[in-house]
Parts: sequence; C-alpha cells; structure tokens
Amino acid sequence: MRLTTKNDRQSAREAWISGQVTEKYKNIEILKKDTPYIGLVIWKGTAGNPYSNYSYRTIEQRDDAIEYAKKRADERERYTTEQTAQRKEAQKKALNHGLKKGDMFVTSWGYDQTNYDYIVVIEVSKTGKTVKCQRTSFLHHGQSCRSNIQEPIFCPFGDVFTMQIRGYDNSFSLVGSYPFCHDGTGSKRRGHFSRAIEGIVYHETIPEFGH
Repeated sequence: MRLTTKNDRQSAREAWISGQVTEKYKNIEILKKDTPYIGLVIWKGTAGNPYSNYSYRTIEQRDDAIEYAKKRADERERYTTEQTAQRKEAQKKALNHGLKKGDMFVTSWGYDQTNYDYIVVIEVSKTGKTVKCQRTSFLHHGQSCRSNIQEPIFCPFGDVFTMQIRGYDNSFSLVGSYPFCHDGTGSKRRGHFSRAIEGIVYHETIPEFGH
C-alpha cells in the first residue's frame, strides 16, 4: 500500500515499532531486536516502511551495521549542508547580475532554418529575480549567402512580459514565455535567451531557403 501522507507514514512506522524503544540519530530511527532473533530495523526520514530490516548471527555484526548506518547518515547530512550552501551562494551571485534597462537578449529557434528573436529589458524587479521585457527590433545589414544579417537595437514594441533570470558570473540568461507574433498579440512560445553582445550580428535564414 502506498503511504501518501506524512500521517500515514508515521502511523505505519508506529505500527512497526509497537511501543519498543528506538534510537534516533540524524535522519534515521533505529530499532534493535534481541528475541526471538538478533534483528535490526532502520527507517530514514519520514518513511513509513524501513529501508533496512535484517537479522544477524551475532550482536557484533548488528553493531557494525548500526555504525555503518550512522556513518551514512553523517555523509547525507554533510552532503545536504554542502548543497544548501552552494545553492545559497549561487542565488546570491544571481542577484548580483547587474542587469539594467536596455540590456538586450537573443534566442534562436527553427528546425531546418535559423530564426532569431530579440528582447530588451524594460525593468528589473526589486527582488532581482525577474525582469519585465519587450520584443525589440533589429537593423538589417543586407544578405550573406542564404541569410539576412541582423543587429538587435533598442527599439521595443508590443506587450510587456516577465522573464526569469537564471545563471551567474556574467553567464545570465532569461527564461520564460514571450509573445511570438511581432505585434505582441496572439500565441506565445517559451524561450531561453542569452545576452546579445554589442556589435555582434546574427545570420537568420532567408524564408525562401527554409521551411
């Protein structure tokens, strides 16, 4: 039976323990049995069913198993602490992105051709986690082979939309849904935008050469 709630899991564990003395260590709970056999039952976290339920020939073997279980609990706690610290540091760096109004971003898409969409930051949220954006225009610099040469410029148009800020250390990207149609109405598509580098042009496939 699947134990879907914390109360269900707690009830299942209490039924196993049935009033017997247990030892709690870090995120595990240990139940030792001495009769009619030398046994060991261990639960992890809030699980209702034990992850370990074994019998042993000697108490020494059981003690070794308990020592190993505690060592693994220590390792899990240390790993969780390290991951939490790294996540907080990444979030801290992400908030120091320095994004401002006028910063432009670009995304490419297409199956058998390359298309580009450009957006520009209009406003950075107080939390520093999101930005309000608009689509922005580009300068046409002629053609090269089967491509139109484009350079994004600050000329916003259409609806204002919100994008999530991802990344850090000057590798920021904007992720979210944006108006797919040029006038800002109609369907939307989800995009992953990287920063548009000033002076860099983009080669978009001429429609007649794509599908």
